[in-house]
Amino acid sequence: MGLATLVGLSLVALTIGRTVQAPPSLLVLVLMVSPIWTLLVGLLGTVLLLRHPSDTRIWGLLVIQLGLWLGVWGRAWWATPQPAAGETVRVMAWNVQRLGFEDSDEGALLRCVKQAMEAADPDLVSLMEVSGRDIERLSESLDMHCQYVDYRGTGSDKRGGLAACSVGTEWRLGRAGPRRFLEDSDWYFVFSEMVRQDAQQVVNLISVHLQPNRLVLTGPASPGAVAETHRESAEALLARMAALQDPTVVAGDFNSTRETPLHGALRTHLVDVYEQAAWGPGVTVSAAGFLPLRVDFVYATPDLPAVRAWIPEVDCSDHRPVVADIGLPQPWDRGGG
Repeated sequence: MGLATLVGLSLVALTIGRTVQAPPSLLVLVLMVSPIWTLLVGLLGTVLLLRHPSDTRIWGLLVIQLGLWLGVWGRAWWATPQPAAGETVRVMAWNVQRLGFEDSDEGALLRCVKQAMEAADPDLVSLMEVSGRDIERLSESLDMHCQYVDYRGTGSDKRGGLAACSVGTEWRLGRAGPRRFLEDSDWYFVFSEMVRQDAQQVVNLISVHLQPNRLVLTGPASPGAVAETHRESAEALLARMAALQDPTVVAGDFNSTRETPLHGALRTHLVDVYEQAAWGPGVTVSAAGFLPLRVDFVYATPDLPAVRAWIPEVDCSDHRPVVADIGLPQPWDRGGG
């Protein structure tokens, strides 16, 4: 396969893949790994150019690929953190790989998660791949107050699920509960009002874990079908958020990278806090054990400025957390949740 073909595939995938309503599975897979794909094709073009420095065709293809690479990676190489007008709230999103926990309350992985959370010192936390029992054990030692639901809303405290939590005494859990993404789907997210004790300030925290992709190319579990479900979930989530009056954070494991249609929909109304306030593309998971990707995100409404964000280097789980300091708008004009 020649360089022209590879550059052409990059161009088609990145220009069409972001807008197509129901992308085919192969296109979704290309979009998922587009940061790595664009880099590898660019490196191949550079090698060919070194061997044939006077070939204008290679020069042209390399310029096109460089433009595509900047389209995918460019925003990652400069940060534009916003100054906080007042105080900040620290948000943490982490898939803690529930099945890795040991039965003992003092299991090594459970201790690791506790220590990592103590080091990050968040005010608000979105946790994924946790059971109700996991939340109880973490809450006891970290002074957390959580709204939890298993992914399919069965009410079991033994199944995997997700939680939205306040940590410590500065913030408390207000109105909260599980919500369906789509009325005809049994896949849930958690909505919670987080109320600041001293000033009665409110930030809505929405904890999400979108359905995972499977390595099958056809059927309801294929990447294309899952990507369409992701897009529908994002649109439904944004429609629900339109009725909220308080600032809102959406945090969790999106099982997709920023080039997929889901994130295009989210970025029309929300800010990717890590992308705005951190330098570098960030890596929260290694797909297939070796492909570095960011599938965990913290999004915020524009009235919550991104002050600082980072990904701690902890190895308790197959995911690394995203931590962000977000400015609280001043003066506070609370609406009605």
